[in-house]
Amino acid sequence: MLILNYVVVPFLVAGLGYFFIIFIFYGAGILNAQLSSQILVGVILLGVALCIAMVIVWTDLSKGNLALGVSFVAWNSFIQVLSTPVLVYLLARTTVTIYPLLILESVLFYLLIPLITGILTRKFFQNKSYFNGLLKMLGNVQTIALLFTIIVIFWGEGSGILEYPSLIWMIGIVMFIFYLILFHIGYFVSRKLNFNYADSTAIGYSVSARDFEISIAIAISAFSIYPFVVITTAIGPLLEIPLMLIIVWIQLNRKRHFETSVSDKNGQ
Repeated sequence: MLILNYVVVPFLVAGLGYFFIIFIFYGAGILNAQLSSQILVGVILLGVALCIAMVIVWTDLSKGNLALGVSFVAWNSFIQVLSTPVLVYLLARTTVTIYPLLILESVLFYLLIPLITGILTRKFFQNKSYFNGLLKMLGNVQTIALLFTIIVIFWGEGSGILEYPSLIWMIGIVMFIFYLILFHIGYFVSRKLNFNYADSTAIGYSVSARDFEISIAIAISAFSIYPFVVITTAIGPLLEIPLMLIIVWIQLNRKRHFETSVSDKNGQ
C-alpha cells in the first residue's frame, strides 16, 4: 500500500494530468498556456493528498475491512506531512512558481497541528462521558468548515468558472479516470497478493480517495495568486461524492457476484 500511495499514485496522477490538460485540452486549443498550467497544478495537489477521512466512509459503504481502512488513515496522516511538499515540488514543475517551504508550512499548519490536537483531545477526553458527543460535534464542525471554505472560494473566484464553464467537465473527466484507475490498481494488486474482497476494497479506497481539505489549504496558502489552482482544488470535493459512489456501486455488485459464484460452487 505504501509503495502504491507514495511511489506509483502521485506520478500516475501527474501523468494523467499532463496527458489530458496539456496534451489534449491545451493541444486542442481549449485551454491557454497560463490556464492549463494552473489547472495542472491543482490536479497534482489533488493527486498527492491522500485521503485520511473518507476512506472510512467508502470502505464501510462497500462492505470492506473498516479496521484496515482506519489503519491506513493513521499511516497516511503521518507520512503526508513529509511527502506532500516533496511530491508537489517534484511534479508541479510548470510556469506556476512553487515555494517548497511555503508548502511545508501549509502542511504543518493544516495537517500536523490538527493531527496532534486530535491525539491530545482523544488522550484527555476519551474516558469522559461526553467524549462521543464531542467527536460528533467536531465532525460536524469539520464538514461545515469545508463547505464554508468552498463557498468562499466560489464567491471570490466564481467568475473564473463563469468565464470557463468547461472547467467542470474537464476536471471531472480527469478525476473520474484517475479514480477508476487508482482504485482498481489497489484492488487488483491486493487480490493478486491473495487478499480477500474486504481487505482489497479497503486498500483500493486508501489508494484512490483524496484529501481535499489539505489540497485546498495548500492551494490557498501557497498558490493564492493563481486563482485557477484554488478553483481546481475546490471543484474536487464537489465531484468526489458522485464519482466515488459509482465505485461503491461497482464494488457492491462485484461483492454480490463473488458471493453468488462461491455459493454456486458450494452448491455443486
